[in-house]
Amino acid sequence: MAKPELLQYTAKDRKDSQRPAEERIKDHWPIEPRLLFADLIDEASRCGQCGVPSCHTGLSSVYTGCPLENNIPDIHKLAASGDLEAAYKISSSTNPMGAVTGRVCPSAKSLCESSCVLNENTGSGHGYVSIRRIENAVHDLAWENGWIRPIKPLHDYKESIGIIGSGPGGYAAAEGLRKLGYNVTIYERSPVAGGLLTIGIPEFKLEKKIVDRHYKYLEEGGVTIKCNSGIGDTIKFEQLLKEHQAIIIATGKYKPKDPRLEGSAKDLATPTLEYLARQNLLNRGIKMDDRYPPEIFDAKGKTVLVNGGGDTAMDCVRTAIRQGAKKVICLYRRDAENMPGSEKEFQAAKAEGVEFRFMHQVKAADEMPGGGFMVKGVKTALGAPDSSGRQGMVETDETFEIQADIMINAIGFDPENLPVLFNVSALPVTRRGTLDVQNPVLAPHSHVVVGGLVTVFERAGNTIPVFAVGDIAGSNLVVEALKGGRDIAPHVHKALRSP
Repeated sequence: MAKPELLQYTAKDRKDSQRPAEERIKDHWPIEPRLLFADLIDEASRCGQCGVPSCHTGLSSVYTGCPLENNIPDIHKLAASGDLEAAYKISSSTNPMGAVTGRVCPSAKSLCESSCVLNENTGSGHGYVSIRRIENAVHDLAWENGWIRPIKPLHDYKESIGIIGSGPGGYAAAEGLRKLGYNVTIYERSPVAGGLLTIGIPEFKLEKKIVDRHYKYLEEGGVTIKCNSGIGDTIKFEQLLKEHQAIIIATGKYKPKDPRLEGSAKDLATPTLEYLARQNLLNRGIKMDDRYPPEIFDAKGKTVLVNGGGDTAMDCVRTAIRQGAKKVICLYRRDAENMPGSEKEFQAAKAEGVEFRFMHQVKAADEMPGGGFMVKGVKTALGAPDSSGRQGMVETDETFEIQADIMINAIGFDPENLPVLFNVSALPVTRRGTLDVQNPVLAPHSHVVVGGLVTVFERAGNTIPVFAVGDIAGSNLVVEALKGGRDIAPHVHKALRSP
């Protein structure tokens, strides 16, 4: 192994590269190429090898470091030396989906990269180490070079665990429990496994082959995955209580937030998740049902208006651009500095031709006689900061009207009403609609709830513990859901092995 060349942040610039906007808007393929070997070594060598690594521990309540507590300096030291297999082993010991998080984490906004002491926020002038790109390159190479071994369970337990939802939280829990030796079945209501990784996040941010290989790995390791198996309609929750000795709920958040609009077209906007899911499944040759008129999902030649400023809104505007929209307008009620989404996604959308109109609060949508919408609202001004430090907004007397063919309200998602959906009134929920967990598993530094025990059912003299992980427990990020799934596995194991 070569002696690693480190602390090169003064001599080498960060490796940033994207396909030209005029090229990438013509397809749905990734916009950011993977770091090649030499560039990977160079980028890892920029690491400062801090004695107290803030990328790991966080800098503050805003810049919180890595929720998975990845051992980033050691990963970079090994990568800089060229020992990429060893770097992968360290990385995968805490991160079950490094090739995914290395593509979708908001690392430069609030996590590891924003906590790097070289970050522009610290005034270093050197630019943070591209931790995310190093991570995805190392994990990609692991898949390509056969460094990832099939799951070999430590034991052969008779107990079976049912996991509802195949997103990152469900995935990490399934992998951990299968390695321990449990029989695991995942129930997924969509036609493909992966949750929002598969149907929500666009291909140009996360190639589905990257996601698919993880679930193939689970299946080859003995995990059963049942798609088109929604709990509450296709399969009753009571049936799971009969078949399994423990249940993990990892359903995420899929209920669109209510935009509280007025007007004749207030309920006629294109459903956000449906819009993204249809394009993702279309890319795979899968056709969804015809619950909605197909034309509301096709932006070609149309004016598209997206209401919202988060990453989901960026996914929608950038998908519309790729569908060939005539014009794409994004309305947000604050300014660019106070957008909840990542700066990287915002800049990419701008480069691809999205028109942003800030300080615009949508209030109503009316149907136009010839089709389409007249979107109405008021302009706003910045107000006092809220509890998160983001500036609030106040409405002014100035109004606006914008005509559009397609309108999408991308303002976020809430948990579905699981006691109703599953027809199980005994599932406790918080006032926010997430499942109310006991002895919660917390993300470090931010103290976000990412998992925990929900309740225990008694059936035929047996106790069946029910756990929750991921967004349905309180998290918001893929990496937090992975933390919940990874860390809930030993809790389930302890519950099943305790006398």
